[in-house]
Amino acid sequence: MMQDIMDIKAKTEGFTGEVESLEQDYMPVLYASMQNKLTLQAYPVGVEKFPVRIKTHEDGMLVQKEYRIPSFVFHFGTEVKGVIPVTHSGLLDIDDDTDPTEAYLALPSAERNETAKRMQSYIGKLLVFKVTAINDNVAMLSRIDALRTMAAKTWQELEEGQVRLATARKILPWGVLCDIGGITAVLPAREVTHGVIPPDAVLEEGKTYNAKVLKIDKESGRVIISTKALLRDPWNNVPLKYKKGNIHLATVTGVLESGKGFFVTLEPGVTAVTMHPAHFSPKKGSKVLVFIQAVDTKKKRIFASMRKLISPS
Repeated sequence: MMQDIMDIKAKTEGFTGEVESLEQDYMPVLYASMQNKLTLQAYPVGVEKFPVRIKTHEDGMLVQKEYRIPSFVFHFGTEVKGVIPVTHSGLLDIDDDTDPTEAYLALPSAERNETAKRMQSYIGKLLVFKVTAINDNVAMLSRIDALRTMAAKTWQELEEGQVRLATARKILPWGVLCDIGGITAVLPAREVTHGVIPPDAVLEEGKTYNAKVLKIDKESGRVIISTKALLRDPWNNVPLKYKKGNIHLATVTGVLESGKGFFVTLEPGVTAVTMHPAHFSPKKGSKVLVFIQAVDTKKKRIFASMRKLISPS
C-alpha cells in the first residue's frame, strides 16, 4: 500500500522563489523514508557534481572507480544535505537490468550535457523521493523508487475519462512525455491544443497541467492523455472570423520542420502555416500581418502568407 507523501519544505538557499523554510529535526522523517514508511517531497536548490563509485574490470581485475555526475541537491535544515544523482532522477531512459551509472557514462557527451541542462529547469520545483542511505549527514535519495511506489497506486485508480494532473517531463516534436502519479503518459502533439502548433510553444518542461485520460493499455503500460480535450474548440468560430482574402494580426510561434516557413498563431488554438517571406525575417514572438489564402475546416488548417512585420520578438 502506498504511503502518503510528506512535504518537507527544505531550506532553500540559492532559490529565489517564495518557499517556506522550516527549522526542524529532519532526521526522523528521513529515516522513516529509508525504512520504506514514507515517500517525501521537497524543493531541490541546485544541481552539483556528486561523486559516485562503481566497480569495473580493468586488466582482468575488479576495481572501484569514482565518477562525479550531476545530482539534485536539497538542504534539510542546516546540517543535512540530500542528493539525487541523475541516475536516480527518473529523467533518463535506463533499462532496469542495466547499472544506471554505467548506462549514464556510456551516453554521448552531448546527451549528458542536455540532461544536465534539463535538470536545471527543475530547481525550485517539488520532486518526490525516497531515502536510500544516510552517511555523514548526506542523505542519498531516489526519485525512481518514489515514482515506482506512486505508480503502483496510480495503476489501481486510473480510468479512461478521468482528469488528472500531468507534469511535462520531456517535450519532443511528436509529443510530450508526462508524469501522472509515477506513470509515464504520452501526450501526442495533436492532443496538446487545437490547431497546428509545436508542443514547446504551448507547454513547458517541469510544469503541471490538467489532462484527460484518453486510453489505457495496462499490458503494455501505455497511457494516452489530452490537454486539448479540456479546451473550448475555437474552430467553431473560425469560418466566420478568418475568411480567404482577409488580413489578420498574428504571432510567430514556431518554425516548420523543413525550415522554409513558420507557424503563426491568430488566437489561442488557431494556428496558420506560412512560407518564409521574401523581404523580412521574423523570429519567434514577432507580430506580423498575414493574408489568409485558404481555410480547411475539416483538417483544421489555415494557410496564409506574411505581408508585414509589425514588431520583432
